[in-house]
Amino acid sequence: MGGFFENVQVFTDGRAAEKLAASLAGVLTKLLRPRGWLECEAEDSERELAIRAAGRWISVYDSETESQNSDALRQLASDLSMAAEAPAVSVLVHDSDILELRLYRGGREEDWFNSRPDYFEDVEREVLERSAGQPSAWVPLLSEGR
Repeated sequence: MGGFFENVQVFTDGRAAEKLAASLAGVLTKLLRPRGWLECEAEDSERELAIRAAGRWISVYDSETESQNSDALRQLASDLSMAAEAPAVSVLVHDSDILELRLYRGGREEDWFNSRPDYFEDVEREVLERSAGQPSAWVPLLSEGR
């Protein structure tokens, strides 16, 4: 059995990552409260969020997405891209066989890459082409000279 995981990465774009991560924690609380989010002690939690700044990126892990909940993952990435006013990338790995990356800016999906869009079923040629992604959309997120 392969690995399954999901997360959202927020690009700090040169801003202080720790400060932005703290800000995003507050914003997420406000965004998620109408969707049933309640702050509580860890042992009483049904949903957990982890936010960690590391270099030029802030990693956000949400237990709501752990069951490969693509809709929740896309919504989280969209929300974070608006809240941070920075690009956000949703990352989904399915059984170590599929890598799906979606790039969001200003709440809108800008690009989509899926390593195996026809894994579960045959798909139209248009879907195959669209899921190949546009590498130029990702260049600003790369390290200098990459």
